[in-house]
Amino acid sequence: MPPTTKEMVVSAFQDLVIAQDIAWVDKRSDAFQGVIADALQVLGIQEASLYKTKYLSMIPLPHKIIYATPFEPGVETEDFSLDAQLDTLSHEKTHKLDAVLEGVAAYGLQYGLRKTGRVHREMRANASMAEWYRARYGVEMDAVRMADGMRYYGCTAEIQFAEIEMRSMLLTVNAGGVVGGLGGEEMIRWALAKFPELIALNPFA
Repeated sequence: MPPTTKEMVVSAFQDLVIAQDIAWVDKRSDAFQGVIADALQVLGIQEASLYKTKYLSMIPLPHKIIYATPFEPGVETEDFSLDAQLDTLSHEKTHKLDAVLEGVAAYGLQYGLRKTGRVHREMRANASMAEWYRARYGVEMDAVRMADGMRYYGCTAEIQFAEIEMRSMLLTVNAGGVVGGLGGEEMIRWALAKFPELIALNPFA
C-alpha cells in the first residue's frame, strides 16, 4: 500500500476544504478555538486540552463553516502523521454534510444539548471513517472501539447506544458498500479521481 504523502494531504485539503468555502484554523493558536475548548469543558462535553491538541473539529456557524485542526495540513506532528491527517478528514466532512442538511442551528442544538444526538452524529462520522479505512487499507473497523470513544465526548452512559448504531452501519460498510451521504464516499471518490493508488478496495467497482 503506497504511503500517504504531503502532496496528497495538501491536495485533499485544497479540494475538500478550501475549494468548498470552508475556513481552516489552527487550534493551537486560534483564540476562538480556545473559547470553544473552555466552553466544551464547562458543559462537560470534552476536556479543553483534548479539544485543542487531540481532536479535529468541523464547526458549523451561521455565516461560515470552520475546519479546525491541531496541525498544519501536510506537516506531521507527534499526534498526527500524514496518514492520520488524511484519514480523519472523512470523519469531519460528515459533520459538515450533516450540518448543511439539518441546518446549522438544529445541528448545533442536537449535538450540544442532547447526548443521544451527539452520539448519533459521531457514529455517522465514524461510519464515514470506516468507509474510508476499508477502501484505503482493506481494514474493517471495530464497533466496540469506535463506540467507546464517546466517553471522551461526555457520553459514557450512552456507549451501548453508540455501539448499536455503529454495528448497524458497519453491516453495510463491511459488506463492501457505503452508507450514503457520508464524508467517506466523498473522500473515496476524490481519491479515485486524484490518487487512485490510495484505494485498496473500491466499493464502486
